[in-house]
Amino acid sequence: MRKTLVAGIVGMSLLGGCTEDPAITMQMKDQAETILLGQLTMKDVNYINTVYFELDVSDGEINCTGKSPTISLSLTSGMKNKGQTLIPFECSDGRSGNVSTNLTFAGSSWRGIGIGKLTDGTKVRVVVGDMVGNLDW
Repeated sequence: MRKTLVAGIVGMSLLGGCTEDPAITMQMKDQAETILLGQLTMKDVNYINTVYFELDVSDGEINCTGKSPTISLSLTSGMKNKGQTLIPFECSDGRSGNVSTNLTFAGSSWRGIGIGKLTDGTKVRVVVGDMVGNLDW
């Protein structure tokens, strides 16, 4: 049991040094069906299991940025880290919103999905990491 705990702590402490910041694709279900591309950056808080994420996406005209609250990751039996967080963000066109995300760390990067809504009622979807699906409504 002790070896497993130590291995888990060591693995989590190395997490910040060996991760890739994943790509994030955001689709806004507005009249133009705007698609924004960018990065979701993980920031370590205590090098064990407490992190936050910074979102930065753009379509070349609209830029949206945000920061999640600090969350604690959970380690699954398959040695994958999982986290769920609500990321508030603001866009350069005056809109703001929140996106609720489910994220999984596997291999060397994060993957996940999320949904949300802007202040004007526009629905938002995101895909984090390698695109393994699409953003069909």
